[in-house]
Amino acid sequence: MALNPILNIFQIQLKPTNDEFKTFKDFTILKFGHQRNDNQLFQLLSSNIIKELGETEFKKDSKSKKVVGVKKSAEINDAFTIHSNKYILEGIIEGGKYDNLREYADINDKESRDLLGRDKAVLDLYYVYLYMPYDSDKGYLMIQSYTEESILSSFLNIIKPFFSLEKSFFNLKVTNYVPKKFIEEFANKSTVRVFNFKTVLPIGNSLRESQKIKTDAFEVTIELKPLNGKIPVDHNSISRTVETFRGIEFDGKSLSDLDARVYISDSNKKKAHFDIDKQLETIRPTIYLQDKIGIDEETGLPNFSEMKLFCENLLTEIEDEVNDYENIDEL
Repeated sequence: MALNPILNIFQIQLKPTNDEFKTFKDFTILKFGHQRNDNQLFQLLSSNIIKELGETEFKKDSKSKKVVGVKKSAEINDAFTIHSNKYILEGIIEGGKYDNLREYADINDKESRDLLGRDKAVLDLYYVYLYMPYDSDKGYLMIQSYTEESILSSFLNIIKPFFSLEKSFFNLKVTNYVPKKFIEEFANKSTVRVFNFKTVLPIGNSLRESQKIKTDAFEVTIELKPLNGKIPVDHNSISRTVETFRGIEFDGKSLSDLDARVYISDSNKKKAHFDIDKQLETIRPTIYLQDKIGIDEETGLPNFSEMKLFCENLLTEIEDEVNDYENIDEL
């Protein structure tokens, strides 16, 4: 079965142990103690990240039972490229599950079988794009994975502590980021699937005094699903719909006063949700790559050259978007 590539985007931020502003350049100098020019320092930082990702041996994640490593190649380090003038490190890693004792067979010869041992991993390829501007404490990480397989948590378990330093830096802060255009694209193609309301209902004294029942409250979930027609995903439509729920009460409370979420989906059954009292921009739809770059029909692997160009253009858009937000905040 061909894989279905997706992209995860994160804003990354250094976390100094004090309130002092420190940049990626400051971190590199403190960690490695080399007073060189910026290009040389970034080469040094990136080379050490590549080593940490498993340049010569796999990095094992014992919790998820997955391994991560730099893509094996006949040439040393050609799986990753360091763009010192742009403060970008990008390339291909490989990873997958291990510790799965399984038997596999030749589908054309039922008698031909062998064992996949616990020390064998089933590998897939993943693209990584890491931006670490030297005059800032913030950057961006883009990592491509698949709906069926991911080494995201294992990768983050490596990269977060790499940016820690005793008495100077805590683990790297990593926050999900979805550019506004993907949120709008998803919302425009989606409709409301269900309104979800939750509250806590205390139990009565007689039930509470029972020796066999060890709880004093229940969580109650109320779902309201549109049966006819469609409710578009925009602030006005959702607000007007929720307003009609004010006359509905449960346990003396109006539904509109309970903890509430809106669950939405598009025509391809891709789903997302957000709290009613927050803005629509808080949704984090999955970024599918099938219509954005070339993908091998047989394997599902993305065209990694196109993946690089896609991330480059996306980084420019993200920086413009973030600058616009910062300008609005200053006003």
